[in-house]
Amino acid sequence: MKPSTDFSFAFHAHKFRNHISSSIPGYKDGLIPTCVSLSRRFIQPGTTVIDVGCSTGHTLASIRKANQKARPDIDYVGIDIEPGFSEHWNRLAAKNLRFL
Repeated sequence: MKPSTDFSFAFHAHKFRNHISSSIPGYKDGLIPTCVSLSRRFIQPGTTVIDVGCSTGHTLASIRKANQKARPDIDYVGIDIEPGFSEHWNRLAAKNLRFL
């Protein structure tokens, strides 16, 4: 049986970081630091890092922060279908970090 409405993060966008941290064990203290650490090894100079489904953009912003000094020529693009996340994106704005 198909649900009557499609799931959306629209209701969680405002407090998404709390929502995701409580929904995924180890998200804040394990998964995100691991992604940031791995990015330092795999991001190549002169490339673009794309985060599809970036939600609040905080993971992508953390990756940018970790790599910016060593690789200032990288572009970071976060993409998400939920417009409610844009309130977070506006606070993370940076020269080579943008959200769509």
